[in-house]
Amino acid sequence: MIGYLTENRIWLQSRSRIRLLHGKTILIVEGESSYQSLLCVTYYQPDDPDSDNCTLSVEHVVENEAIWPTPLPDTIPMSSQAHYRKRYLSQAAVDLIVDNIEESHGELLLVIPQE
Repeated sequence: MIGYLTENRIWLQSRSRIRLLHGKTILIVEGESSYQSLLCVTYYQPDDPDSDNCTLSVEHVVENEAIWPTPLPDTIPMSSQAHYRKRYLSQAAVDLIVDNIEESHGELLLVIPQE
């Protein structure tokens, strides 16, 4: 089974395509559910954006406390049930990212294949 999103860091080759994804919004579709997230690139050597390795993560707020118990950072207003979720993309997931032609829920689109 191919993994697409994980809570563990996945180091990717830092290519220009990945660097351009930083700060973009993405609609992720997993089965019957979908959610909008923010893409974030983190470099292995933070002071060197030309570093060979980076991670690409998706970050968003979820409302279900039972699923993700990590509290949101203090700077983000939240309800008592809101929590922050961060997952890392594999190269297989990066390869599936396309432009979201509707753009109503994100600039980009990632549809996770059903196994």
